[in-house]
Amino acid sequence: ELSFWPASEDTGLTPEITALHSEGCGDMEAPALLEAWVRHTLVWINRWTEAGTRALHDAWKPLAHGLNDTIEQGGRTGTFLGVDENFGMILRSGETTTIMPLTDLLTEAS
Repeated sequence: ELSFWPASEDTGLTPEITALHSEGCGDMEAPALLEAWVRHTLVWINRWTEAGTRALHDAWKPLAHGLNDTIEQGGRTGTFLGVDENFGMILRSGETTTIMPLTDLLTEAS
């Protein structure tokens, strides 16, 4: 979810919360934003179709949060090493490395 306008005065104390206006896009209208998102999505779908998951994986990795951090996921605790070529989570716990398939990590929307 991304707001067009900030919920309160932007003081810089909450950098994890933003709005389009705060990022310099306040004059953008919803249809133009949707059109841009669709174009961007289609570019990546085409890359995926033509080059497989490798291109997506390479673009995703620098954006990943928590790499090399200790996390708890699906009842398991370990070091988050990244994802494999099928976007399964690679988790190391001691000497054991497991891959948790993406389908195991998805939750049903409520």
